[in-house]
Amino acid sequence: ARNLLAFSKDSIPWSGMEAVKLPSNPVLSNAAPSWEVSMFSSPKRDRSFLLVVEDNEASRDMLCRRLERQGHQVAAAENGRQAMEMVRANSFDLILLDFMMPDGNGYQVLEQLKSDDSLRYIPVIMLSALDEVDSAVKCIEMGAEDYLSKPFNPILL
Repeated sequence: ARNLLAFSKDSIPWSGMEAVKLPSNPVLSNAAPSWEVSMFSSPKRDRSFLLVVEDNEASRDMLCRRLERQGHQVAAAENGRQAMEMVRANSFDLILLDFMMPDGNGYQVLEQLKSDDSLRYIPVIMLSALDEVDSAVKCIEMGAEDYLSKPFNPILL
């Protein structure tokens, strides 16, 4: 990465871009590397802004609280229609999307997100109480980044 950055300094206009901080030796470090990689300047937020889309109120509240304890800013939607309205009005860093919901199931919402050029870049992690490999594969093929089964393993979350 250092060699690539050194090489690219001569050919890339760096005005308007932020510096990249790399760990001194990430392979030999015992601690997790603390590095920032942000190529293009954007409004800085102290915390990631996540959208939780879950129709079950208890699950939605538990997931939101857990993510907030991890330091994220969290918004919640109870159905697909509400989620799409929120996504069009806000800039989310990640969407956690349930499969089974009224007013647009997870597949339909994922399809809408990935077919919209202005929204397709938002990473989506699908959530489901169903432990079906076929559902996970279909979501990944549709553009989801990952799939989490409920109840959530705190480490995976």
